[in-house]
Amino acid sequence: PIGTLSVVQALATLDYSRTLIGNRLITSALATAGRERDPLIIAKHVVMTLSENEQVREAGPGCQEGLRAGLLGNPSLTNFARSDAKGNVLCSVLPYESKLSLAKNDYWQRGITQSAFSISAPVMGEISKRQVLIGMLPLTKADGSKDGAITVGIDLAWLQKSLKTARKTAQAVIAVTDQNGKIIIRSGQDQLPELNAVSAEGRVAQGVTQDDTVWMYASAPLYQQSLYIVYAEPKIIL
Repeated sequence: PIGTLSVVQALATLDYSRTLIGNRLITSALATAGRERDPLIIAKHVVMTLSENEQVREAGPGCQEGLRAGLLGNPSLTNFARSDAKGNVLCSVLPYESKLSLAKNDYWQRGITQSAFSISAPVMGEISKRQVLIGMLPLTKADGSKDGAITVGIDLAWLQKSLKTARKTAQAVIAVTDQNGKIIIRSGQDQLPELNAVSAEGRVAQGVTQDDTVWMYASAPLYQQSLYIVYAEPKIIL
C-alpha cells in the first residue's frame, strides 16, 4: 500500500509538472506574440493613416514627403510606396527605378484582391533591397474601381534582432512561422522539428528532429492566421 501510494503520488507530481510546463510554454508564446506584433500593427495603422493623405492618395507632388512621415520613429519599417492599379510605382520614400512595376509579385497579385490590409511572406524588397514582409492596403476610387495600393516594408532583420532579445529560457528558441509551419525567422540556430503552428495554438505540441531531440512547443497568432510565434524548448530541459 505504501509503495502504491508512492507511485500514485509520483504520477500526480509528474502530471502536475507537465501541466505547469505546458502553461509556461503557452503563456510564453502568447506574451512573445503580443510584443512582437507591435511592428505589424504599427505598419497597418500608419498605412491606414497615409491612405487618408490626399497627396499620397492622389500621388501628388507631396506624395514622397507624406510617405516619409510614416517612417519617422518607426525603425522596423524600411519604406512606403504608392502604386497604381497596374502596379506601377508612383512615389516612394526611397529612390526606385523608372517604370518599376510591382504587379508581377505574388504579394501584389494576392493583396490587390483583398479588401483590407494584408501581410506577405518574406521577399527581397525591390526598392529597399532588404529582406522584408510586405504590408499592403488596396485602395479604391469613389466609384468602387481599383486605385492601386500603398505598400510598406517590414524589416526582417529588425524582427529577428527583436526575437533574439525576447525574454526566454536559456535553451528556448522562438520562431516566426507561416500558417504551414515554415520558419521565417528564429532566435537561435538550433535544429527544430517540423512545426504545426496552427494545431499548436493555445496548446502544447511535440516534434522530433533528425538527431532525435524531442521538442515541446506552443504557438500564438502573430498576425491574423497567416503568421505565428512558436515558443519551443527541448524536452530534456523541461
